Amino acid sequence: MGKKESEAFAQSKGFMNCGESEIEIEVQLTDEDKIKFGKAQSDALAEITLIEEGLSEYKSECKSKIESQQGVINKTSLALRTGKQRITLRLPSFIDRKGMKVWIDIETGEIMFSRPATDQERQGAIT
Repeated sequence: MGKKESEAFAQSKGFMNCGESEIEIEVQLTDEDKIKFGKAQSDALAEITLIEEGLSEYKSECKSKIESQQGVINKTSLALRTGKQRITLRLPSFIDRKGMKVWIDIETGEIMFSRPATDQERQGAIT
């Protein structure tokens, strides 16, 4: 989304354009994501089993590998349990008429995230 489109959108809605910034939001997992995370989890569990068989021989080396695979399990388990994952988007942000800072998908008009604007953000919007 270009600066001109962002400015036009802000003007059409009576918003003050704050530029673009990255935010992290939760989105529903697709069936493809669930399959991908399930496979990653299965692969990680299989890898842990192989590593644990040789643990007595090279325990310290295996410990770090297990922790790495556990991280994969923790991440995919949370996503599978909640049905959501966190992603990072780069979206334009605005201060709306109610004093909320909002990040909007300009193509759909959907507010992806909002929060009260800080005093500093409101002051920056005035100048």
